[in-house]
Amino acid sequence: MAREKMKLTAALLMMAIFLLAGAAKAQTLYGSLTGDITDASGAPVPGAKIVATNTGTGISVEGVTDARGVYSINDLQPGVYLVTITAGGFAKVIQENVGVEANNVRRADVILQVAKVSQTVTVKAAAEVLQTDRMDVKSDLSSTQLTSLPLGNDRNFQSAYVLVPGAAPPFASHSYAGNPTQSLAMYVSGGSDVSNITLIDGSIDTNYWEQNLIAYVPPSEAIEAVNIVTSGFDAESGNAAGSVTNVTVKSGSNTLHGSAFEFNTISKLGSRNYFYYGPTIPKMVLNQFGFSLGGPIKKNKLFFFGDWERYRLSQFGTGVVSIPTQAMVQGNFQGAIAAGQNCATTVTAGCIFDPTTGNADGTGRTPFANNIIPTNVIAKASASIAALIPSPNYGGASAGPANNYQYAGDLLFHRDSVDLKINYLPSEKSTIFARYSAEPTYVFDPQQLGAAGGSALGSVSQPGNAYGLTQNASVGGTYVFNPHLLFDANVGYTRPRYQATNTDIGTNYASIITGTGGSNPLQGGIPNIGITSLSGLGNTAVSNPFLFRDNQYTFAANLSWIHGSHNFRFGGGIQRYDMNRFQGQLDFGVRGGFTFTGAITSLKGGAS
Repeated sequence: MAREKMKLTAALLMMAIFLLAGAAKAQTLYGSLTGDITDASGAPVPGAKIVATNTGTGISVEGVTDARGVYSINDLQPGVYLVTITAGGFAKVIQENVGVEANNVRRADVILQVAKVSQTVTVKAAAEVLQTDRMDVKSDLSSTQLTSLPLGNDRNFQSAYVLVPGAAPPFASHSYAGNPTQSLAMYVSGGSDVSNITLIDGSIDTNYWEQNLIAYVPPSEAIEAVNIVTSGFDAESGNAAGSVTNVTVKSGSNTLHGSAFEFNTISKLGSRNYFYYGPTIPKMVLNQFGFSLGGPIKKNKLFFFGDWERYRLSQFGTGVVSIPTQAMVQGNFQGAIAAGQNCATTVTAGCIFDPTTGNADGTGRTPFANNIIPTNVIAKASASIAALIPSPNYGGASAGPANNYQYAGDLLFHRDSVDLKINYLPSEKSTIFARYSAEPTYVFDPQQLGAAGGSALGSVSQPGNAYGLTQNASVGGTYVFNPHLLFDANVGYTRPRYQATNTDIGTNYASIITGTGGSNPLQGGIPNIGITSLSGLGNTAVSNPFLFRDNQYTFAANLSWIHGSHNFRFGGGIQRYDMNRFQGQLDFGVRGGFTFTGAITSLKGGAS
């Protein structure tokens, strides 16, 4: 029995190996170079030596043509290459400006000419060729495109997805607090917006709770290239359904290069919205500025690249809501009925009845004299909350409780994005890179009614303070055992940590009001209080407060083997997701809540 189990295990293992095996053409982190070397008559030239030299770093990788005159060089760092082809009896050929991109196969076919004594043929620019070595459908966005094209106010590289065939225009999703990187969601080829995968230098980059978003959005100045595969995914992509995006962060080179930038958007310079009739355009000031710098630490050996970007948004918001009049706050509802009306004889809408009188079903209740609730029967807890409600300031002194309060305030959003990447060449056979990215964020969104709470002033945020820190890191490397056997591996780590707490979080009002509040500090704050026909009080955002700490891990290793005319790639990958979250998501949130419809002070069978 044990022997049969071992046979079954071995069979499954071999099946898995062959299922993982595929054409070793391009890798998600690296690119490949291939081509046919022939003579003038079209005959293959076996044994020709091909040297691909990265013009930025000076790193060279060699290959040799087989009996068919075909060469294949895998695990190349993305960049521009100088390709040199030499063979006995033929003139040396040098091809310049051969671009190799991540997750792409670049074909460079060469026809050799018989040498005349000592002759070198230099091709200044390699012609672009149709993709014939892969079946996937993809689009590539270069660094030049991302820094030159308009990417909207947020300078998000995802805005350029409008150039990708089959992709619907990306759109904003979720609050600033829950999506401080301002990632965009999108639909590709009719698929769901949660079926897209994004990797940064091989590290999975998912907001695992809001799966239509990514966790970290690198500044456009930090991106070398973006490769978006929309169909025909390789097995190496893994877990793919809608699209797979591979983002490559820039690397340093033998020459020092960098940039400094600032983008400013200010409402004073913008046109007036056709439907806005206010005397002045509301304030909106957005600044994005920073720098990038890359270069050598040790020429041809060790390189660095770093960047920093700051995002600062200040946006003024205003609107009109409905709040109780100051008389109502004191229990005086005389203004709710006609002058001279007696609720004891004529029951109309607006009459206030004593809920401690009459029958349990609400019949037989006695109206309060003069439609005024006596101070001594108003609960202390209710009076303390009502005292926080501001006075009406809109519509004049005679305005009722409808549309009588104009709120105003500033929403603040600050974000810093930092990337640091190191590339190292330990030997001619191996390469190593390491990258760390961090993005601390802060959002402050005041509530419409100040101390009394209410909805957040901003339409895309959470009330109060929201702090975030998103981290993304990748480490990878390659090793060439021989021109026919190559190994590459990478690990990645992503941690989005988001927290939103209202400004009143320090006081446990629920415990004061009901005596049943929890001991967790995140359960503090005014409960969610809903009043029919009036603006809500307290923390009306049921998702606030929250605390998210989600760890994601990526492990991948691959082996490329060239054997004769066959080109195989074996490998495997693991993606691990850890969710650690605090969020109520109940009808009223973790503080509980109250709903006042007026039924408790009305007369059953009377006017509503």
